[in-house]
Amino acid sequence: MASFNRSISCGGTSRVPPSSARSPRNRRLDEIGDIKWHDGWQVGKHQPLVDRQTFTQVQSLLGDKVYKSNELLYGGELMVCGHCGRPVTGESVIKKKTGKRYVYYRCSAYTSEGHPRDRMREEDVDIEVRSVLDKLRQPEAVAAWFRKVLLGSATQQLAQVRARCSNLQRQLDDTRRQQERLLNLHLSGGIDEGTFAAKNTEFRDLVATLASQLHSSERQKDGRTGQALKVFELSQSIPQTWVTADYTKKRQILNFVCSNFVLKGASVGVSTRKPFNALVEGLRVSDSGKAGIRTVTLSTTMIRGALFRLTC
Repeated sequence: MASFNRSISCGGTSRVPPSSARSPRNRRLDEIGDIKWHDGWQVGKHQPLVDRQTFTQVQSLLGDKVYKSNELLYGGELMVCGHCGRPVTGESVIKKKTGKRYVYYRCSAYTSEGHPRDRMREEDVDIEVRSVLDKLRQPEAVAAWFRKVLLGSATQQLAQVRARCSNLQRQLDDTRRQQERLLNLHLSGGIDEGTFAAKNTEFRDLVATLASQLHSSERQKDGRTGQALKVFELSQSIPQTWVTADYTKKRQILNFVCSNFVLKGASVGVSTRKPFNALVEGLRVSDSGKAGIRTVTLSTTMIRGALFRLTC
C-alpha cells in the first residue's frame, strides 16, 4: 500500500515504518495514527487514514478474529465489550462428540494480549434479555391503572394544547386586523411611507411567528392519546411475541426496545430505550399499603415524561 511508503512524523523526527509494522496486526501505525513504542501504542502526530471503528472491523477480517454476524441474533455489532468497547461477535461451535451446535459471544479483540477471555453462550444471553423484556409486562391491575392514568394525563395535556391553540389563533386574528387598519390608515394619508413600512414589517413578522406556533401546536393535538396507548399495548405484547418470533422479528424487537448491550464478563447489561425504561424501572407494586392492599407508585413527572416520549 502506498501509505506504508510515506514517512511518519514522531516527536519532531521522521522515519520509515519497519516491515514488521506493515503486517495486518500492526497497521494501526499508519491507518489510525498510532505508533509502536516499546510494549505499547502511542498516539502519533500524523493524520490517520481511517477512523478507529473502521480499522477494528477490517482487522477482524484480516486477522485471526472470528467476526460473523449472519443469523447470529446478538451479532452484527449489537453488543459491545465492557472491557475495551469493541464490537462483540459470535461464533458457532459444533462439539465433535455430540455433534451439538453451540453459539458463543465474545469480544472481537478476545485474543489480544491482556484481554479477558470471557465469552457467553447464546442461551445465557437469551435468559438475560428475556428477563428485561418480561419486566415490560405489567400485572393486569397495574396495566389497567396505568392506562387510566395515561389516558387522564393525555386528556389534560390535550386540553392544554387546545387552549394554547385558541390563544394563538386569537392573537393571530388581532394582529391581522391591526395590519389591515394600518394599511387603511396609510391609504387615507394618515401616516407617511416610512412609518407604514416599519410598522407593517413588524406586523408581518409577528403574523409569521404566530402562524408557525399555531401550526406546531395544531400538530400536537392529533392522535396524542391514541399513540400513547398504542405503544403501551405494544409493550405488553412483546414478551409473548418474543417466544415465537423468528430471527428478523427478534432483531426488530431488540432494536425497538433496547438501546445498549454491554458484555461484562459472563453477563450482559441491557439498557432499554425511552419510554420502555419507565415500564422496566418505574412501575413498582408494593404490599405495604393499609390492610395489605397492594399499591402502585409512579410519579406524575414520570407519567408525563413517558407520554411526551411516546407521542413525539
